[in-house]
Amino acid sequence: MIALLTDFGNSEYAGIVRGVLHSFNPDAQVVDLFNGVEPFNIREAAWILRCSFSYFPKGTVFLVVVDPGVGSARAAIAIKAGHYFFVGPDNGVLLPAAGEAGIEQCISLKRRGSRSFEARDVFAPAAAIIEKKQTLKGVGAQFKPEAELSFKLQMGNDYAEGEVVRTDSFGNVVTNIPSSINADRARVILNDFNEVLGIFDCYSDAPPRKLSLIRSSCSSLEIAIPNGRASDILHANEGMRVSLRWGAKRKFNK
Repeated sequence: MIALLTDFGNSEYAGIVRGVLHSFNPDAQVVDLFNGVEPFNIREAAWILRCSFSYFPKGTVFLVVVDPGVGSARAAIAIKAGHYFFVGPDNGVLLPAAGEAGIEQCISLKRRGSRSFEARDVFAPAAAIIEKKQTLKGVGAQFKPEAELSFKLQMGNDYAEGEVVRTDSFGNVVTNIPSSINADRARVILNDFNEVLGIFDCYSDAPPRKLSLIRSSCSSLEIAIPNGRASDILHANEGMRVSLRWGAKRKFNK
């Protein structure tokens, strides 16, 4: 299986990439993980990939193209990590997922074709071949990734300092703060927002039309309004710092 994750949106580019994949590997099953990443938003794509890859069958090749540096000196790479393969630019987008899976090997891919559409001319042929052979052998030269990407997080007994990693299509403001914190409410500090919110296991448990913290399916906390859009109130952007404070000794004063 080959899974596509791109910022191509409603364009012909994902379809062209699919055509190349089937040209090199007609028997490959190609699925869309998501083609609606915010254009050029490497961190959003990295978070989606990290939260998603383990739900795919062993041997899946993730073709990830969110590449504001297309055609530049940045390398084109493929990684073998655990039971999976990751193909994309060396801009950090692959590393949180590949690191979690356990990186075993990384190679650089030969650059060819158009410098403005390397998804078609470099990444897609490599992904198709890797999916067929289930190995990186013979596809490229050994390489150590140069770009780095990590999500900022500090945890204490009664506090967490994290970041907004994305706003999803439902308007939920997703953070990287683990949902396993032992609390049923917490003070949320985000930009000018500073309020105590309840923590709930699902949207239907939360009070209607009120901001709440939800333990998301990605094992992190998100700020949400059941059947509403928290993003319309919080105006949070990816990368913003978010703080949580909780604990029996706290009186939740501003």
